Amino acid sequence: MSMYQRFLGLALDETSDGDGLTPGEALVQLLLCRSQLRQRSDDPDESRGAAAALGEELDYDIALLRLARLLEIPVDVQAFSQPSLERSRLEEAIKVHGIRLDDLDS
Repeated sequence: MSMYQRFLGLALDETSDGDGLTPGEALVQLLLCRSQLRQRSDDPDESRGAAAALGEELDYDIALLRLARLLEIPVDVQAFSQPSLERSRLEEAIKVHGIRLDDLDS
């Protein structure tokens, strides 16, 4: 298990009930994290460093996993051995529930 998967697992263990979030609240958190990731990728001169970038990716993946759980989409931290593939899978599964993340980006 990679360190990234361990971080995700620990974060999810701490919030196994989703912190009492509704799917709507979880979606808002996901969109905020997604916006932060997009801002970083749109600004190649951004010099916050690798740790900040990793933190933003973890925040996004945690928010993605929380929303997926609330929508009863099967999640598995082990699948994050290739994070970009698992993100895509979960985003597509969320789309099946009528939530088109790309359409909600600001």
